Amino acid sequence: PWAAIAQDVEIDITITEGELKAACANKMGIATMGLGGVFNFMAKKQGLAHLPLFDEIEWHGRNVNVCFDSDAASNPMVKAAESMLCRCLLKLGAKPRIIRLPAINGLEKTGLDDWLAEQADPKQAFDAMVAAHEPYDSMTLELHRLNEELVVVDHPACVVQLADNKHI
Repeated sequence: PWAAIAQDVEIDITITEGELKAACANKMGIATMGLGGVFNFMAKKQGLAHLPLFDEIEWHGRNVNVCFDSDAASNPMVKAAESMLCRCLLKLGAKPRIIRLPAINGLEKTGLDDWLAEQADPKQAFDAMVAAHEPYDSMTLELHRLNEELVVVDHPACVVQLADNKHI
């Protein structure tokens, strides 16, 4: 019942990458929006910081779980997308948190649907995982801004400016 969910800030919304992953989570009782790709919450070429659909949702005070695939922990571009999405959500008044999925069964990449399928009680397990993660707050906006521009690379050690992949 998305019309009701959109207006009820007491209902947490989870945002994941992939429409089918979101459908799986919704079926298990987790209100989830699916993005076609991690940057697909905006339309940069049209100058939109977020898609018009976001304006149909009451975000102020709502808990929002950003739950991308497990490779997000090691992929700098996905980390940048997470930061941009969290920053966007903060500006809309939401209380975002990044949920890190653990890899399962030796898979290189675990999606939300994969992780939920492994749980005896998927909704309860997801709620417990969410409770273990701290929400972002407005004090971290500058860190989000920097994460959109720069990434630290461990091997070889350097800082990369994302806009032009320049090592600084």
